[in-house]
Amino acid sequence: MFEQGISGGQFNSSDIQAEYERLSERGVEFTMTPTDIGPAIMAVFKDTCGNYITVVQEKAG
Repeated sequence: MFEQGISGGQFNSSDIQAEYERLSERGVEFTMTPTDIGPAIMAVFKDTCGNYITVVQEKAG
C-alpha cells in the first residue's frame, strides 16, 4: 500500500478546511489539499512514518 500511495487510514471531519489549516499550522505537509471529489471533500497527508492518511468530510445530502 505504501509504495502505491494508498492511504493507510482515514479520519472523518465535520470541517475539513479548519482541520487542514490546524494541521498545516503544526507542520503537517499535505500531499493533497482539501479537494471536492463529488460526494465528499478529502485531503491527504503523510504521517511521521511516511504513511498516507486521508481526512474526509462528507457533503450533506
